[in-house]
Amino acid sequence: MTSSLSIGTSPPSLPARSPDALSSTVHRRDRRWTLALLVLATCAAVLSGWLRFRGPALGYWDTYIAAPAMILNAAPVDFVLADGTPAWNYQLSGVLPNDLLAPNTYGIATKDQRLGSAVTAAQGFAFAGILGFRLTFCLCLGLLPALGLTLWRRVRPPLPDPAAPARDWPGVLAGAWLALNPFTLAIDRLNPSVFALPLVLLVLTLVCDRRRDNSVARALLAGILLGLCASMREEVVCLVPVLGAWLLWGPADFEARQRWQRIVALCVACVAAMIPTLLWKQFIFGDPLMHPSQYAHHDGFRPEFEHQFGSLLFKFNGLLNWPFIEQLVRTPHFAFPVWLLWPLVTLKALGLAGAALVAIGWLQLWQRARANAWLALGVAGPLYLLFGPQENWEEVKMTFLLLALPAVALPLAQGLAWAADVATTAQLGPRRLVQVQGRLLGLSIAVAVTLGGGLVALQQWQVPVDQRWYARFPNADPAQNPTAAAQLTESERGDWTFFQRADHPDELARERYKLTTLRLLPTQYLPVRWQWQQAMEQTVVEMGARRWRVLDIWGYIYGVRRWP
Repeated sequence: MTSSLSIGTSPPSLPARSPDALSSTVHRRDRRWTLALLVLATCAAVLSGWLRFRGPALGYWDTYIAAPAMILNAAPVDFVLADGTPAWNYQLSGVLPNDLLAPNTYGIATKDQRLGSAVTAAQGFAFAGILGFRLTFCLCLGLLPALGLTLWRRVRPPLPDPAAPARDWPGVLAGAWLALNPFTLAIDRLNPSVFALPLVLLVLTLVCDRRRDNSVARALLAGILLGLCASMREEVVCLVPVLGAWLLWGPADFEARQRWQRIVALCVACVAAMIPTLLWKQFIFGDPLMHPSQYAHHDGFRPEFEHQFGSLLFKFNGLLNWPFIEQLVRTPHFAFPVWLLWPLVTLKALGLAGAALVAIGWLQLWQRARANAWLALGVAGPLYLLFGPQENWEEVKMTFLLLALPAVALPLAQGLAWAADVATTAQLGPRRLVQVQGRLLGLSIAVAVTLGGGLVALQQWQVPVDQRWYARFPNADPAQNPTAAAQLTESERGDWTFFQRADHPDELARERYKLTTLRLLPTQYLPVRWQWQQAMEQTVVEMGARRWRVLDIWGYIYGVRRWP
């Protein structure tokens, strides 16, 4: 019997695969990798939030959230002084809004409380008691990788090669960066900006969707989410111009009538979603449009300061910087004014490599999809102009920066996609790499060198301190409180003791070095507490708990109480 294959003959060749089949195979493989990356990023975001969350009501912002969230559920809060003695003796009536009032006592509404975030946290408390606060915090972080992916799918520019499979993983990584960058990792307690960030991403995703079917319904949903977001962070009103511009002149193929329908739908839905908050402000402050911080009758010492813009003279319950005063100043405990803090902290969260990727990504957006480049500027620009001239600053206020980070994540995703193209081109040899990507590689080097030189120059720049801050917070003045001369440690920067410490030369040197020393990769902004055992023990304590001891913090910030 002879063999069916003779020795030395070639085996039969397999049929060639069509380009469509190869493209489909690559697409399926990329989808599997994207899904795996999404699961990994989501788990990392949730776990990091769980481990670093220090519990509710540690500072004044999270107390504004946790305390009314409990009271909304008819659960009393055990307010105590710094020595552990009860601050107030009170009984809840179980009737709203009466239980939120009580001026000059436990009444949270009279201490600059923002209702929207409290209502959000109240859902978690109703579901799981004190543990619900931790769950809500982790949920907001865990949503970011998936929302980064959905936004990227809506706004990524077309590929130069239409046959090439679209990459989803840059959107996942950009969303993961939102959740896991060093600045976000420094947030270890309830925060309205953490609650608002997923909503901002959802609003941008819905508005930027170019599909014609159900476009008005998406605008309605975007308006509802924007209204809910504004109930927690009034500052998201800064997004209205860019959202309106995109709906009117965006690249989607809509008729003029449909564009105006979407505008009207978004505006009506947004106002409707804000009605409960507007009614609450009317009830508490007598003005539905008043920002809670500007109410003149809050408990405690809240002086107003004179400002000037051109020929306009006005008083403001806050501390505005230049151009509303004659010279540029900085808040004590910070080495630079907010005008510089925002970009410097963003650079810290990116590193030199990330900053170069963002610059290249934005340039590519400008070349391939200019509307997306304008979108990034339209999100970040108004927020920067709003907060840049504001002093009376602190670390929790720095978290307003989270609202602008989607404008960084979008070009970062495009920059990551470009980096993948560079890696592919590099396989063809250095000459081909220089031919195809030489200009952008040169730009990335120029960005890194320019940033490095600018940071070196800032190391020598001295900005005078804002002396008005000591008038607003007299407990921080060593002349009135001798303990204020002690240096504020880095781990205390997010706590209320910030308001009972004066400027210290060693602290300023540390902060200056931290913000003007940039590494290739993102580096730590504030100390992050990674304590598995402590987190698990605290989780056990929180399970089933519906009462909590909370420091009656307002007297130590706005009143005359001092740390014992």
